[in-house]
Amino acid sequence: MDKKGIHKNFNGYSAVPLAEADYIIRARLVELFDRLIKKNKICLDKTRDHGMEKIYSRILAIQKRMDRIKGEMEQNDKPASYRPENLKQKDESDIRSLDIELENTIEDCAEKIDSLTCMETDVHIYNTFSDIERNLRKIEEHFHKRKEIFKKMRIFG
Repeated sequence: MDKKGIHKNFNGYSAVPLAEADYIIRARLVELFDRLIKKNKICLDKTRDHGMEKIYSRILAIQKRMDRIKGEMEQNDKPASYRPENLKQKDESDIRSLDIELENTIEDCAEKIDSLTCMETDVHIYNTFSDIERNLRKIEEHFHKRKEIFKKMRIFG
């Protein structure tokens, strides 16, 4: 996706039913995140093939965390439906900025993984994966904030 591609050809959260708008953007986020997971898997395979056990275990832990985050992104709140009125302007603005933050953070992780050959010294690769772990925490935090805004619009019962 192009820069700020998460909202490309997307007319906004008020243009379609909220559940559909959420689904569209979450699908795009999952697609981006899937690319990140594939890049991490390549690095994981390289370290395994070269017998770099310490680094392999570190990357494997990150891979498991990424899989969990992806599962959360894909999770659908099917039993709940949303109120028919549009999102408040502030909420829509907040969601859009969170979407962009998520996109940028995922892309930042991908760039960090791309910069590795997965054969660097332990210190360098550990520092890079520490940065990626920090970014994964940001992704989780932003995604939870996004879900909280949507939760305000849900109808229960």
